[in-house]
Amino acid sequence: MRFVRLAVLSFLALTPIFAAAPAAHAQGDFGDEFDDEFGPPRTAPAPAPAPAPAPAPRATPTPTPAPTPAPRPAPAADEFDDEFGAGTSPTPAPEASPEATAVDAPAPPPPSEREQADAERELRLRLFRSHNTYLGPTGGIHVVGADSGPRGTFRVALGGEFFRSNGFLTAGDGAQRFGGALSLSWTAHENIEVFASLLSYATTNAGSNPNLIQVLGDTHLGIKGFHWVTPFLAVGGDVDLNLLNHVGDIGVVLRSTSLGIRANLTADLRGLASAIPFIVRFNARYWMDNSDELIEHTEQQRYAGLADPLPIQDERRHLLTAAERFALEVNRTDFMDLSLGFEAPLQAAKDFYIH
Repeated sequence: MRFVRLAVLSFLALTPIFAAAPAAHAQGDFGDEFDDEFGPPRTAPAPAPAPAPAPAPRATPTPTPAPTPAPRPAPAADEFDDEFGAGTSPTPAPEASPEATAVDAPAPPPPSEREQADAERELRLRLFRSHNTYLGPTGGIHVVGADSGPRGTFRVALGGEFFRSNGFLTAGDGAQRFGGALSLSWTAHENIEVFASLLSYATTNAGSNPNLIQVLGDTHLGIKGFHWVTPFLAVGGDVDLNLLNHVGDIGVVLRSTSLGIRANLTADLRGLASAIPFIVRFNARYWMDNSDELIEHTEQQRYAGLADPLPIQDERRHLLTAAERFALEVNRTDFMDLSLGFEAPLQAAKDFYIH
C-alpha cells in the first residue's frame, strides 16, 4: 500500500517534467527559425527574481516651476530656411517685355516754364529781325523765305540798284541803270503775309530810241503762306501780281498784268539745339509773263510808219530792240525760275546784328 502511494506520487511529480519537454523543444525550434531570419540566437534570460515588496508610499514633493522664457522674435525667412530647410521657393518675377519697358519708362521731364519762356523769347526776337526782299516778301535780298515776322508786325524797306556795263547787249552800247523800290510787308496771321512794292528806274543805252527810258510806278502785290515743319525748317508759297504802267503815260495796263506762283523752302539753322547762324533759302517759281501786251500799241504805230513794210508776220523792223526790252523789262515768253540763297546773320554787339 505504501508502495502504491509512492508510485502515484512519483507519477504526479514527473508528469510536469515530461509535459514541459515538448514545450521546450517547440520553443527551441521557434527560436532557431527566428534567429535565422532576424539575427543570431540569444541566450534565454535567466528567470527574473521575485519582486521585492513595494515600499510604503511617500509624499511626492511639489516641483519648482521653471522660469518662463522671454518671447523670441520670429526668425526671418532666411533664418527659418537655414534651420528648417528652404520652404517653398518664391515665384520669380516675370521678365518685362521690351514693349512694356518702353511704355513704363519714365518720360523725360518737360522743359521748365523759364526755359520755355526763354525759347519763345529768342524765337520772337529772331523773327523780329526778318526783312523784306527787293520786291516785298520777307527773305533775303532776292530769294524769298518760307517764313515771316511775328503776327501783327510789318516792315518797310527802301532798296536801290545800280548797273553799268560796256558791250552789255551790243558792242559798245554803254548801258547804265539806276532804280529803287519801296516795299511793305505785313504778317496778318501766324501763317500768312501780305506784301507790296512800288518800283521806279531809269535806263540809258545807245541802242535804244530814245537813249533814256524811265519807268515809274510798276507795282507788285502778293500774298504768302508758310508753315514751320520743325524748329529750323519751313515750307510755303506765294502768289505775286505785277501791274505795269503805260509807256510814256500814267495808268495801269491791265492786260499786261503778269502772275507768278512760287514754292519756297527755308532751313534756318539757328533753330537747332546747337544753333548755327546760317540760313538756306530755295525758290521755284513759274512766271506767266504778259508784259509784251504793254508795247503792242507802240509796235503797231512803228509798223504803220514803215515806208515799205513786209507782211507783219515777216516784218522785224518795228519790234522793240533788246536794249528797249531790257529798259522796260518786257519779255515775250514765260519763265521757270530756280533760286538758291545763303545768309549768315551775325551778332556784332548786343542787340546789333548784321544780315
